[in-house]
Amino acid sequence: MGLFHRICVLSSVSSISQYFLTVFVLCISWASLPSAYGSLPQPELQAFEALKKSITFDPQSLLANWTGSEPCSWEGVTCDKTGRGTTVLDLRGQKLHGTLPEEVGNLRHLVAIYLQQNHLGGTLPKTLTQLGALKGIYLFENNFTGRLPKLSTFRKLQAFNVRENQLSGTIPGGFHKLRELVDLDLRSNRLTGTIPADLGSCTSLQYLYLSENVLEGTIPETLTRLDRLKALPLYGNQLVGRIPGGVGAMTALLDLSLNHNNLTGTLPVDLKDLKQLKALDLAGNSLSGVLLPELGGLRQVSYVNLAGNRFQGTIPSRWGELGNLQALYLAGNLLSGPVPTTFSALKKLSDISLAHNEKLCGDFAAVLNERAADHPIDGTRLGQPCPSGVGEEAEDDDEYYDEDDEEL
Repeated sequence: MGLFHRICVLSSVSSISQYFLTVFVLCISWASLPSAYGSLPQPELQAFEALKKSITFDPQSLLANWTGSEPCSWEGVTCDKTGRGTTVLDLRGQKLHGTLPEEVGNLRHLVAIYLQQNHLGGTLPKTLTQLGALKGIYLFENNFTGRLPKLSTFRKLQAFNVRENQLSGTIPGGFHKLRELVDLDLRSNRLTGTIPADLGSCTSLQYLYLSENVLEGTIPETLTRLDRLKALPLYGNQLVGRIPGGVGAMTALLDLSLNHNNLTGTLPVDLKDLKQLKALDLAGNSLSGVLLPELGGLRQVSYVNLAGNRFQGTIPSRWGELGNLQALYLAGNLLSGPVPTTFSALKKLSDISLAHNEKLCGDFAAVLNERAADHPIDGTRLGQPCPSGVGEEAEDDDEYYDEDDEEL
């Protein structure tokens, strides 16, 4: 169930990105329809010939139908109004095998390239950086190897997606030159090194996916400048240090997923300012301290995973105000006391994991009614009376201020 809830949250974020991509493609296609086909320059014709030769398997016979002397009429090829420059190359999902030839750098008018969801391999051609007009580069779900191109050469770049390849090496800097970049997706590769600090200069950035690589070092404080960012999945790396102070300034965030790293320290208090947040995943780190009662103000959140850390103290009763919460994972911490009675108000909560918190106690079933029977409580004292004095903090956290209290 936990994975289902997470997929639902992330799919809502992904659908926004897909909408952007769809509109982008339609605009490009509309603006690029040729009124009368002309002749492409010889270097571009050479690029298409090289591309056909570099494809070793074409199960849909797409390239086999690339015949004649007018590439602008071929499926997957869009030219500008004069028919003298290729603006879009779209071969997505054709199950093509082969490589991307160096001659692709001859397509100087190219605005968008869609080669995703094929079986293309080899290294990315160095000549790719010659395509300065590119706004969208979509190479995800292939088998490309080697290093990333120097992205700073693409001054007009809006989207760069190479997820699920086998790319390695470090992430090149120069992001301060990419003022129009909206979507950067490098997840599920073999990238090493640190997260470039100048990513914080990409003020238009809305989606930053760096998860499932081998990235090290700390999360740059500069990322907190990205006040338009909606998704920040950095999970499955080897990041260390604290969650940056000032993260609360990223008020557009819908998804903050830093799970399965080596993060330490306490929860930043300004997490409470992420009022649009839908998914918070910090599981599998070495975070410590107490669970912040103020997070009860995140009324949009539906998924919270803090399992596998070192949190201690009680579960805040204010978390009973999380009316949209569907999944809560707190297993494998050092929590104590009872489940707050306020949790009986969480009508959407269908998945809760509290196992392996040895000092959790009290009448779990009375709070969650029939929902309690479906969730393991091994490694806890839930169902047993709490020792005298234990759990009073959970019921008395009115000492924490209310964000709507003008006097404070």
